[in-house]
Amino acid sequence: MAGNARDMATGAPDRAASYWNTADVVAGERFDYYREAICRSFMPLRPELGRDARQGFSARVSSVAGRDATLNVVSARAHEVIRGRHEIAQSPMPCYYVNLQLKGHCRIIQGGAFIDLGVGDVGIFSSDETFVLDHGQCADLGVASLMVPHAVFHDDRGEPLRRPEKLTLSSLYGKLLADAFSQHVQTVFRASDTDISQMQDLVIRLARMAAGDRKGDDGAGEGIAGARLAGLKAIIRQQCRRPGLSIAECAAEAGISVRYAHKLFQAENDTFSGFLWRERISRAARALRDPSNALRSIGDIAYTCGFSDLSHFYRCFQAHHDMTPGAWRRQA
Repeated sequence: MAGNARDMATGAPDRAASYWNTADVVAGERFDYYREAICRSFMPLRPELGRDARQGFSARVSSVAGRDATLNVVSARAHEVIRGRHEIAQSPMPCYYVNLQLKGHCRIIQGGAFIDLGVGDVGIFSSDETFVLDHGQCADLGVASLMVPHAVFHDDRGEPLRRPEKLTLSSLYGKLLADAFSQHVQTVFRASDTDISQMQDLVIRLARMAAGDRKGDDGAGEGIAGARLAGLKAIIRQQCRRPGLSIAECAAEAGISVRYAHKLFQAENDTFSGFLWRERISRAARALRDPSNALRSIGDIAYTCGFSDLSHFYRCFQAHHDMTPGAWRRQA
């Protein structure tokens, strides 16, 4: 079922490249084909999508191997991607995923922290720690992912990255990285092997410099406080469906005082309650547009997302999305 990536661009030279399209299999088997035959063939991952939402699923994947790294380009209906301990155990060596968002958006959650990537953003995260890629409410996704072995990325220098980093936030190298990566994606299927390796070397160098620049920007500003806040937010996300969740409970689980927890949020011009209701609204918005929830009432969805007062849910939802939950659901 895998074909040569030259099909993607007429006249491209031969190389270690592969191309898959779910249109090559019958409709009822497309998501399983994508999950098993495609993803496991070049990166052990676990895509997830509700059974009802799999109807009409489609995806195209191309993979081009360079000298030191492999570029994978994916376009598909939006879904969640998980990498757990089982998938990590199947991988021969640790690598970084340097991702350029081509369409839609993606929240990368790893190690108690997360980053959000929009179109044109570049992020990096490691394969040797569990992670979740959440594409939220976008209908379709497009991503170019450069898989770089740790040994190649660090080149015997630097400390391993333990949490996701949004590299395009680098004031010095972010735009250069995004431009070089985009150019690589646009030309990879008609470039020579030498050009591919050189472009990948450039992207890797810029990603390495952007990661170092971001680390310098973080300094004391994030440091311990940033790690504490990331951990606190992770606890809130895990517990937000429980009505009556308090900052005291979350702070206790994080091992910090309530006063310090408030101070962490204030440093971002935010509050515990504001962050909590945004997380609940985000979950409710996704659930309302999930075809598998078509028969569930709005009230049931609100309650399972942590809201105990339906009128409060309606007010919060309309304030956040500028429309009622019913109107939001009908636009799906």
